[in-house]
Amino acid sequence: MEILWEAIEYEYKKRTADWFWALWIISAAIIFISVMFGSSLFAVLVFVASFTLSLQAVRKPGLIKYKINESGIIVTDKIYPYKNIESYYIKNEEIPKIILKLKSKYAPFVVIPLTEEVNISKIEGLLLNHLEKEELGEPITNKLIKYF
Repeated sequence: MEILWEAIEYEYKKRTADWFWALWIISAAIIFISVMFGSSLFAVLVFVASFTLSLQAVRKPGLIKYKINESGIIVTDKIYPYKNIESYYIKNEEIPKIILKLKSKYAPFVVIPLTEEVNISKIEGLLLNHLEKEELGEPITNKLIKYF
């Protein structure tokens, strides 16, 4: 059995000019204070972070292909074999999602959005054959990324 679907990379929010002005005014203030205290490396870090955030804010999301089969979960070209996944949870919200808890210490969670065309009960049945179900919350890093 194999389940396939596509979903957008992230929810796109159009940022106003005021958002960019606020970002750069705050960044300029932090950079100025950093230079005043002799921390030029921190000033460079703030500039690079602000520039990156500005670029990310105007970038449109791409489509990502997801596949769940008997060998694991595939996100575009990245394969997550079941042996590397500790547990999962399907969170039914406005946009339902699968939260995977990996056995990795460096990237412990993967959040996969589900679309309306996907049958959640089929996914649940397939995942229960291979993984333990555990109630998991969405990682704080994902919430922060959505906010910014």
